[in-house]
Amino acid sequence: IIRRTLDDVALELPQKIFDTKYIEMTPNQKELHDRIYSDIYECFEKLKEVRKKVGKYDANDPPEPVKNIEMSIMSKFTFLLETCDSPALVNASDSKSAGSYKITDDSSPKLDYLMDIIEQVMDQGDKMVIYSQYTRMIRIIEDRIDEQFKKKGYGHTYIDGSLSANRKTEHMERFNKSKDCNIMIISNAGGTGLNLQTAKYMVIYDPPYKPSLYDQVVGRIVRIGAEHSNAFIINLVMQDGWDSKIFDIIEKKRQYSKDLIDKHGDETLTFNLAADSIQDEMKRMAMKAAKSSRKKNKTSGG
Repeated sequence: IIRRTLDDVALELPQKIFDTKYIEMTPNQKELHDRIYSDIYECFEKLKEVRKKVGKYDANDPPEPVKNIEMSIMSKFTFLLETCDSPALVNASDSKSAGSYKITDDSSPKLDYLMDIIEQVMDQGDKMVIYSQYTRMIRIIEDRIDEQFKKKGYGHTYIDGSLSANRKTEHMERFNKSKDCNIMIISNAGGTGLNLQTAKYMVIYDPPYKPSLYDQVVGRIVRIGAEHSNAFIINLVMQDGWDSKIFDIIEKKRQYSKDLIDKHGDETLTFNLAADSIQDEMKRMAMKAAKSSRKKNKTSGG
């Protein structure tokens, strides 16, 4: 039996070329983003007080007051990332806690930037994959493509958790084989065996929290037998946005994993260690950013 090393396999894969684009928020988007940060800070402060009152408890089964605040904090993390994607995501939320975060101006510079990328890639005659973890965001992107490029008729399809296994295969084959379908939009629910090797470009519209999941998403177009020698991965993040903080976490954890792999040679173990600590890292970064945002608001008279 001849076993191939990872280096041998790498020679058969397209080269990954990464590019991160930093996009400015609108004033209303920035105000909402900072307000959510400030509310996260208040939640953390309240959580400290509640924990002191309840005393010691099992972390796997926290008392109701603690659990409620922790759930509120996590939902606000979601609103932060959705705000970076498009305030329209928050506006469309049916969560009661989203009510105070709904704004009339739901314009999205990130979505505008994505449309510019799509037009450039389509003009080149290449195929592309767009990733978002939010099904609602996939619908928004599809609607915007149809609206903005109606005359050009850019063919697109999607794969998310709403599709059966057979339908996912149909959509995948349509994208890979049809000359009239050059855009695929996917979520985390793509499932195993999702091979989109005909794509030359991938846009990460919002980052997953785990480095292993990010690499899995990128791996959809970086496959043996890919039609292109290079695979271009474009990360879209908002300047000083929560999504940019997540990318910082991803890179930090990836380097941490790489260092451990180099030292111990156990890839599965090291990625698990990275994933285990990512939630704590996320909370620390959010707390720091929330404090900073709160100070800026006080200084500006907000």
